[in-house]
Amino acid sequence: MWEFRRRHVYRATGAYAISAWFVVQIADVVLPALFAPDWVLSVLVVLAILGLPVAGLLAWAYDITPDGVVRTPPVDEDTLSPERPFQWNGRWIDYVIIVCLLAILAWLLMSRDPVVAPPPRAIPSIAVLPFSDLSPQRDSTYFSDGMAEAIMDSLARIPSLRVIARTSSFAYRHADADIREVARLLGAGTLVEGSVRRSGDQVRISARLVNGQTGHQLWSQTYDARLDDVFAVQDSISRSIAAVLEIQLGGKTIVERPTLDPVAYDLYLKGRALLRQEPTEDSTDQAITQFRLALDRDPAFGLAHAGLCTAHWQQYETTRQTRHVERALATCERARLQDAQRAETQIALGRLYLGRGQHEEALSAMQSALAIDAADSQAHLGMALVQEAIGQRPAAEEHFRRAIELDPAWWRNYSYLGGFYFAGGNFAAAAEQFRQAIRLEPDSARSHSNLGGALLYLSEFDAAAEAFRAAIDRQPSPTAFSNAGTSYFLAGRYEEAEVMYRVATELSPAEFRYQAFLADALRLQAGREAEADRHDLTTIDLARDRLEVNSADDEALAAMAHALARLGRTEQATRGLAGLEDREFLGGPAHRTVALTWLALGNPVAAKAHLNAAEQLGLPAMLLRADPRLAGLMTHQDPLNLLQETPSPH
Repeated sequence: MWEFRRRHVYRATGAYAISAWFVVQIADVVLPALFAPDWVLSVLVVLAILGLPVAGLLAWAYDITPDGVVRTPPVDEDTLSPERPFQWNGRWIDYVIIVCLLAILAWLLMSRDPVVAPPPRAIPSIAVLPFSDLSPQRDSTYFSDGMAEAIMDSLARIPSLRVIARTSSFAYRHADADIREVARLLGAGTLVEGSVRRSGDQVRISARLVNGQTGHQLWSQTYDARLDDVFAVQDSISRSIAAVLEIQLGGKTIVERPTLDPVAYDLYLKGRALLRQEPTEDSTDQAITQFRLALDRDPAFGLAHAGLCTAHWQQYETTRQTRHVERALATCERARLQDAQRAETQIALGRLYLGRGQHEEALSAMQSALAIDAADSQAHLGMALVQEAIGQRPAAEEHFRRAIELDPAWWRNYSYLGGFYFAGGNFAAAAEQFRQAIRLEPDSARSHSNLGGALLYLSEFDAAAEAFRAAIDRQPSPTAFSNAGTSYFLAGRYEEAEVMYRVATELSPAEFRYQAFLADALRLQAGREAEADRHDLTTIDLARDRLEVNSADDEALAAMAHALARLGRTEQATRGLAGLEDREFLGGPAHRTVALTWLALGNPVAAKAHLNAAEQLGLPAMLLRADPRLAGLMTHQDPLNLLQETPSPH
């Protein structure tokens, strides 16, 4: 032991232990701030442990003197100190201190596990709330929404971050709930809030990050920039948020610059905001104008091409005027050529193909959209609509549910799912989905009208009439007036039904269904057969127009055959029915119309078979029996007992 003291081994190892402990503690704090991988600290700990015996060996072999580091000289046996009995003195205090320090170092080092990696952190979640428009005229809401969504899209590019969908977080634009309650409802750990003040091409953007559990502010920043610098601001905000959440980005670009022209981007944002309103002919026309102006400034602007494609097809679905179809085809093709690797482009193409009855192409487009962005709720919604159209209902329901899971606060997701249940005959489930859509968007005329339709099929006539009135009060849509007309029609009040149907035809003159309904109401009023014939002729023309756009539309073909039969054009009606008989799948409404056609052609047996098929697909027997057009069929007796009554599953 005396030789260990002479060579200062105890002192050197103690100093090394203290130094190593300080180094490890400092590294534990500094390395995460430098975004160093976890293995760096583990390697440092292992080196500290291995260095302890090395320090002892070096202390044994060498001394540090005024002349530098020299080898420790050996000592003669005669000069060695004689062994002395144990004495408690100051040097033993040094030994105790050294032992304690070594014990502390060993405990600290052994408490770490240099081999086992630390457990992975839960993926952080974030929701970007709509930015407030603080512009003097309050006319830049579309721009502040676009800024918030751009930040949301950039954050969504980070694999280690879960971002709540746009329409879910934007549903709380006017909410008065506490920020912590909003975070809980959205399922987000953190929230991004902000404001935009715009004056000409000068923009002031403020953003802040809030802890969703405590409501405390984690980060905030204000940026003053020109309009053409907004993408740099978006990138700065996104990177700052990622840094606060301790997410490593490296040199990865997370903000896409969709166009180099800031004015084109501003015009695109205006068009997109118009498309997200309840669709009307006027609002869609305005959106088309904005997209065209954006493309005039930047013909290579892919997002504007996709927006124009969507707008033209929406205009056709709103008006049923075939002139919009060619424009939609042309713009969607340009969008495909310009940027086919964009989810928005593939979704727009898929909806166009679906509307034209090109189911294989629609399926392929939606698959491409999901391959590009599997977390895009619109892609899942589009896929659900395609699968519903081709009869893959279980898979369609899964995609409807996935769209809601990704975007739980967008009312249209529930509206589409309600329509899916309605088409399958589950009117109670449909009514619940429509009610949820109304809770999220109380001013949606479409949702109130759809709810009225579901309640009508549930025989809740008073509640249905109230829902129809609510829809008409909010927006006098053709669907609401047509549904109200149907409730009067089934009640035998044909003159009032006629009034409702006439308004529907005035609001949507190119929709063949409303013309057919009006012909029915007129034909059941004595002496008005000639007027009914004129509307049947119009039905035939409009149904042909629809079939030119979508040859797979079974309702258009059935309506045309029915009108031809009522006009006495038996041969043409029979050819139309033959085309329907070859179809692999017909919906319940088409089966009902085919039954009406066979009844008009004098074949009640064939009519009853299609009526049974309609019941199997969910059309309630009560409504079929209440339909005055089916009175002859429903009272027809089958003397040979060839037909079996099919009880309604509802």
